[in-house]
Amino acid sequence: MNIVKTQEEAVKEHLVSCISLIKDLSRNLKLEGSNLEFAIEQFNKPVAEMNIKELALLNEMLIGACLKQIA
Repeated sequence: MNIVKTQEEAVKEHLVSCISLIKDLSRNLKLEGSNLEFAIEQFNKPVAEMNIKELALLNEMLIGACLKQIA
């Protein structure tokens, strides 16, 4: 059985996995989780329902929240 993903599906999967990776990294570095939660709450829908633009923006916001705490 050959399952072919569209480019959009592949990009969305990658962005969602990046969000999970950022959350794990934040936990491992013992960063304050409330900053990440604040970024996620700015979107009024779950990650699974976001489009590519929203997922990319969320990734940037999460990375920024982590970098701000590290600095």
